[in-house]
Amino acid sequence: MSVNLPRYGVICLYQFPVYQSREEYEKLTGKPCPEWQSDKNPKYWEDVEAQENFEFAAKTTLNGEVTGEQSKKLVLYPQVLAVSAKTGEALKGIDGKPYLAPLWVGLETARSVNIPPKEKLGSGELGVPVPTPCRALEEGESLDWLDDAKTMPIVRNELYEAAMPAMFTRADKEMLYKIAAKVGVL
Repeated sequence: MSVNLPRYGVICLYQFPVYQSREEYEKLTGKPCPEWQSDKNPKYWEDVEAQENFEFAAKTTLNGEVTGEQSKKLVLYPQVLAVSAKTGEALKGIDGKPYLAPLWVGLETARSVNIPPKEKLGSGELGVPVPTPCRALEEGESLDWLDDAKTMPIVRNELYEAAMPAMFTRADKEMLYKIAAKVGVL
């Protein structure tokens, strides 16, 4: 369901709660947080009702000989914010705006979180978090950037933007910044 604002954070599109820490997960769910798996990317959401959409069997080979067979159950989330697998930054589509893309996740991964302990935060060794599934954009909603640097994706709701009273234009804001800089406020 859309938000009654002209612009809002992408978090308003999330289909599942996002837990910022292991402690928050335990407090809000009443369950112990699953053990941190350092060989996997962090994941701050869970879909406890996840159902597989697809199952495939893969044969493992070594020097041309079949050494085993593995079955993998996957869940398809049709829409997540498209992010770089290396940096986690939102990707730009052909129109220069952020976009939603499908995400396949293993069934067991979908059903649990992988939240690192506090001591691992900021270490640079965590990897990019698994993106959170989003609801479909509704009429009037589109993804855009909050800033000119195109680093912070937002949802723009054109139905409410048109109904808002006149706000400052970009030129007004630039003028106010110049005035603030002159009087030493910035």
